[in-house]
Amino acid sequence: MASGSQPIARTDEPRLAFRQALSRYKGSRLAAIRQERGLPPTEDRLRPSGAAEELAEHLDRPAVVEAMAARLPVGSRLALSLFAVTEAVAMPAAGLAHALAVLGDTPEASIVRLLELGLLAVEPNAELGPVDDLAAAIARTAAPTARLLAHPAVPRALRAVRPEGRPPAAGPVGQVREADGLEPLLRLGALWQRAGAEPIRQTQTGALYKRDRERVA
Repeated sequence: MASGSQPIARTDEPRLAFRQALSRYKGSRLAAIRQERGLPPTEDRLRPSGAAEELAEHLDRPAVVEAMAARLPVGSRLALSLFAVTEAVAMPAAGLAHALAVLGDTPEASIVRLLELGLLAVEPNAELGPVDDLAAAIARTAAPTARLLAHPAVPRALRAVRPEGRPPAAGPVGQVREADGLEPLLRLGALWQRAGAEPIRQTQTGALYKRDRERVA
């Protein structure tokens, strides 16, 4: 993982997309993010575009990201780990929530905490409008097209973590089969030979006859 205090390049498209997403937040929400990060208050009230640039610039230094990640709850660090291991800077909100749930985490709380710190941002869309209530924004990003954006320095600066405990079981296994070592291409070749030696017949409804189905199996 990257470390140090040198800022990353500021002209890449992911950083621009992240900053533009923050600029669609309401001023009160941007001020709350500044406060969560412990940034000093400003004498003049920053416009959303200026505050978004300041918050993005604050994350340009990997050391800042590392310090913020160190005090995150495990679930939030796990969410960022998914960005890191996939080398992604954008992810469907519903997909991230589902992955965290499979890993035994509470997705909403973990994602909202990342949004509160401005490590992730909600991608703008016409239906969402200006972002203020983060929990409500997450609830409204269940559509498959809704995405969460990460500052490009975030996945680079993180050390991935493992989920705590064991993920919840998907349910009882209905059938267990022992592998026989045959690769898919070998299986396909064997099926091709079987079909060449004796045609596989179908009924008028398109189903296989019982004998032919047993041979294929």
